[in-house]
Amino acid sequence: MAKENIVIGGLYAQNYIQAGAPLKDNPRMRFRLSKLFEKVASHRREDAWEFGNLVEAELGLPVLRSGVEGRYFPYEEVANSVEIVDLLHIVTLLYRFSRTNKRYNKIANVRSEIQRIFDECNVGYILDEKGGIHPKFDEEFENVRVTTIRKLNSPEFATERQHVETAERALLLNPLDGKTAIKNIFEAVENLFKQMFPKAPQMNKSNLQNNLKPAIEKLFSGNRNHNTRRSSLKLVEALIDWADGVHEFRHASGTNEPLQPPEELTVLLVSQGLSYLRWLAELKVQTDDIS
Repeated sequence: MAKENIVIGGLYAQNYIQAGAPLKDNPRMRFRLSKLFEKVASHRREDAWEFGNLVEAELGLPVLRSGVEGRYFPYEEVANSVEIVDLLHIVTLLYRFSRTNKRYNKIANVRSEIQRIFDECNVGYILDEKGGIHPKFDEEFENVRVTTIRKLNSPEFATERQHVETAERALLLNPLDGKTAIKNIFEAVENLFKQMFPKAPQMNKSNLQNNLKPAIEKLFSGNRNHNTRRSSLKLVEALIDWADGVHEFRHASGTNEPLQPPEELTVLLVSQGLSYLRWLAELKVQTDDIS
């Protein structure tokens, strides 16, 4: 299970992976990463031995081999043979290794090199500022995901964050699990809505109209806020339509299991849900301030 909070710079499995979950992979990515390992921690010096010791100590994964000149780290062999999640962990450790040892400061672009490999091999991962790896679809989706996670970075939004993290794990399966991703984003939005309006048993059309609309009317009252109020009320109608569309992929008791949605629709619905989640979180802060 993922931790309650996404840890910037944390190992991939600690943030996202459930037992048995397959991940996106690419043999060229593996080969290119092995070459980057060699560039950062060359076999011709003791760098590879130090890096290998770090990997073994942190992951419990034996990577060093014995040779005529002592212990060494066969990068290409390891990169091609380990499970993909272990390879992602080694990448995070490589970034840490490059940043903490003064001898490697000359390779200042190691983060951009790793990201370039991910992008050019189309594997759907992104490296954060501390070397942690996260899911990535496109720049717009990533911007929405990052800003939403930041908006939810307080204890009161812990449940919403857990749903978002479960959705992210579902998006990384190969093939991705769109139904689980959509279901959890909806539950994140609905849970936040019920936080704002405890007397509303669920987030549906009537409850949105009877609770969220009056709150917006109160929050943006007065002529000065006329345009903001009108635009926000239209967003409530858009949220109603989004929730109706999402219900098509949520399995209800007594109904047939829906088919998996296509990836492009999944990403769109999840991205929209993240935007509504961020919007509601901001509205909650504002309405709490005036209540």
